[in-house]
Amino acid sequence: MKRIFYIGAAALLVVLIGLASAPFLVPASLYKERIETAASDALGRKVTLTGEMKLSLIPRIEARAGATVIENPEGFGDAPFASMTELRAAVKLLPLLSSRVEIDEFVLVDPKINLIRLENGDANWEFGSEEAPAPEDTSEGGQGGGDFAAILGDVRLVNGEITYNDYTTGASHALESLDVRVKMDALDKPLSINGDGVLDGLDFELSTRVDDTKAILDGETSPVSLDLETDLVSGEVEGEITGGDTINLDLSANVSMPSVLDAAAFFGVSDLPAATALGEVSLEGRIVGAPGDLSIEDLVFTHASDLLTTSFNGGARIADTLSFSGRVDLDAPDLKALAASADAELPEGDAYRRFAFSGDASGGATNISLTNATLTFDDIVAEGSANLSLAGTPKITGKLSTGMLDATPYAAASGAEPEETSGGWGDAALDLSPLKLADADLEIAADALKFQNWDIGQTVLLITLKDGRLVADLKRTSLYGGAGVATITADGRGATPAVGLQAELQGLDIQSFLGAAANFDRIEGGGAFQINLAGEGATLDALMGSLAGAGSFDFADGAIRGVNLAQLVRSAEDALSAGTLPAALSDEAETDFTDLKGNFTIANGVATTADLAMLSPFLNVQGDGVLDVGGQSLDFSLFPESTDGSFGIGGYGVPVKVAGSWNNVQASLDFDWLTSRATQVVGDQIKGEIAKELGGSLGGALGGALGLPQSSETDAESAAVADDEPKSAEEQTEDRLRNAL
Repeated sequence: MKRIFYIGAAALLVVLIGLASAPFLVPASLYKERIETAASDALGRKVTLTGEMKLSLIPRIEARAGATVIENPEGFGDAPFASMTELRAAVKLLPLLSSRVEIDEFVLVDPKINLIRLENGDANWEFGSEEAPAPEDTSEGGQGGGDFAAILGDVRLVNGEITYNDYTTGASHALESLDVRVKMDALDKPLSINGDGVLDGLDFELSTRVDDTKAILDGETSPVSLDLETDLVSGEVEGEITGGDTINLDLSANVSMPSVLDAAAFFGVSDLPAATALGEVSLEGRIVGAPGDLSIEDLVFTHASDLLTTSFNGGARIADTLSFSGRVDLDAPDLKALAASADAELPEGDAYRRFAFSGDASGGATNISLTNATLTFDDIVAEGSANLSLAGTPKITGKLSTGMLDATPYAAASGAEPEETSGGWGDAALDLSPLKLADADLEIAADALKFQNWDIGQTVLLITLKDGRLVADLKRTSLYGGAGVATITADGRGATPAVGLQAELQGLDIQSFLGAAANFDRIEGGGAFQINLAGEGATLDALMGSLAGAGSFDFADGAIRGVNLAQLVRSAEDALSAGTLPAALSDEAETDFTDLKGNFTIANGVATTADLAMLSPFLNVQGDGVLDVGGQSLDFSLFPESTDGSFGIGGYGVPVKVAGSWNNVQASLDFDWLTSRATQVVGDQIKGEIAKELGGSLGGALGGALGLPQSSETDAESAAVADDEPKSAEEQTEDRLRNAL
């Protein structure tokens, strides 16, 4: 037995002596050439070992190579694909006999790798299209580490450099001063990878730890961690990885990015929307699932900048698409600056100041549903639910309720002059371009609506905004004591802004309505009003001057302030004699009516009526005139008549003219009408009667002031003959006037 032992020991000694002496017996040039040839054949490109080669087998298998160069394929330039100044590799010999690999040393010194993609798509890191056969899985169950074991001792990459140039995209990157250290005492012991370097001028430090690599290979679970530190982004990841056919993760992550804009610029991402509004971002949560189907639980995302602050608390899933659900809070305190950051310009003025939102959100990358939401837009606060689509032009749909909804500042911001200005509507340019920024389909229930002098009560408003055209349907509204429907359109699609209005209202308070519409409050009463108009213009002044359409009104049980038509009829003779306004025309006077109605047409900003009719207990009043919306003036004539002809001049009172600018409406006797009628009918007879009644020069002066022509005998005879012919109603009226005079 002892002899056998000695023989075995001697044989082993011979083998060891042989292994130790083999490198000295085989010329270095021989295995150097063989290595170069084998490497060149395997890579398909020339490999040159220019440095000194050393090989030893005892006490470990060790190889050392000096400078090594791997050439680029033809067409990729003269610079080598890869080079290094030294390679040291050593594997312990005896553990190999027990199926254990103990890498005692593996060091690459000054490795330089040049990665290139040509304009035709060819890349120098592609070493052939044939796939290597998968190694036979001999472990129990077809997976895992089995009895295999490995130890990583001194494994390092020293002062590495990797450059990347993609001529198809123009991208270029450089990884410099790369130092990597790998350590693993056994396959079931912690594996650590620590490295640092400079990527495109950015310093970084990376630390990774896997507690039990063998457990992952065996389909079991191992704790893992990763730390990354840079000036642009830093993060920590801790948790567990479970191996198997599909890798499963259960990790807690915490990532922060001081500047999204700086990070995007570093990675070559440009044309970010609202770039200057981007600020600091942080994210934390629990990552669960497989790499192709990850869920993020307890997700907390925040973004903070001077222009936009957002936060999200909830969960998300990253599979084929992104989906999420949670609580969202957003605040844009300077909406004009935020729009400018996205190369959009909002109008000046006391509008478009701030937008804020909070609510429950769910959806994906291009669609967000909002419930239990609160929207704040300037002074408007609305609650309800909405859906936001970000595919193409942003579109918001939903149902909201709000308090007072004041559109005045937005009209002013779009070019409308303040209500108190005079001298026209103003020449500021109308700007409806913000309507193109988004589409909308909203139902808004407002406690009240306000626009300049317009105070509209509780309203249900349907808003449709598409491609720059806004349609606002007031499906239920209470306007100045009345109720009805209205449709307002604002069209910013063309070069010239356009607007329209259709309204049908019942029970309307006419004094409040006309006060808001035309700053004219001298008519009281209630009733129905209909209107359909449209206009366009580059300025509000041009828009108002372009209005066209038609309408009607029918009011009952009211009064006209500033004139007592009944008294005016009664004092018609005195008014005509004196040529001055009687007490019937004053700010304190008024005329009651039981009905006031008429139709009107609008062209070039001027509303014209020819059938104004008013009925009161003692009078019928006909009228006509114009309301110049564009010029902010009016000119109406009223012709009062006694219902029974018992008073006035032949039953007629002196016609009244109501005219002037909206800010200075004046009432006066309509001497133009008197002159016209008197000239047609009585000529010198009227003048003579006036002279006779008023006496001498005063009568002549009044007749001259009325512009009455000189008469002749022929005219008198013609008039006498005409008296024998049947007379029309108009002629009979004129006769009564003549007889009265």
